[in-house]
Amino acid sequence: MKTAIKISLAASFVFFGLLVAFYLCDKPYFSMSNLNEPKYLFFDDFSSYKDGSDGSPVWQSQKTWDKRCDWQITDGGEISQMWVGEPGDDCVILAGENDWADYVLTARVKIVGNSEDSGANIKIRAQDEHDYYYVMILPYWDSVILKKHKGEGIDEYIAPDYDEIKIGTGIWYVLEAQAKGDVISVWITDPDGVRRKTHEIQDKSFAKGKIGLATDSGEAYFDFVKVSAVE
Repeated sequence: MKTAIKISLAASFVFFGLLVAFYLCDKPYFSMSNLNEPKYLFFDDFSSYKDGSDGSPVWQSQKTWDKRCDWQITDGGEISQMWVGEPGDDCVILAGENDWADYVLTARVKIVGNSEDSGANIKIRAQDEHDYYYVMILPYWDSVILKKHKGEGIDEYIAPDYDEIKIGTGIWYVLEAQAKGDVISVWITDPDGVRRKTHEIQDKSFAKGKIGLATDSGEAYFDFVKVSAVE
């Protein structure tokens, strides 16, 4: 009898746990993989959205160059954007909080296509769609670049390009951009798991801001976007 009671109670707990999990899966910041993740300021693996969703309300598409871009969650659990436009006409989505100051943004990035202008980037300390720091990978040039964007159409290099890496298309890379005080640091991890530090510079243009993803004249995919506080 005691054994039967124990089994019944265990089954009840399992059933209740499944109900809670299914309820939470509908919440925009929650996915089942969050259960095994450390505490982050922000985490999104895009698995809790419906196929075809644009990521809203967590992600907000920005109207850039008088055009609003169409982002889409794929059935593989990534967010993607296909954009063919003039160089510099990028499609931007932002998430997070305006008062985030010192943090590191990590994201998996994959570019499809290898035209001269095809690129994908992650943004930190974004004030809006025009003001932020960003890290971009460019397969055609095999380079990682770090820039800041201030106002409409004002792009400024704040460090030399990093070109000691081969960047392929259709391959996942991990980009990390860290802001701590006035120091901006960048790393890239290749498909073999080799992590390289590409940049470390000082700049005081932006002290706080959101995170962002963007494509530039091409098709790109993003996944496992994480923001961790930096002490």
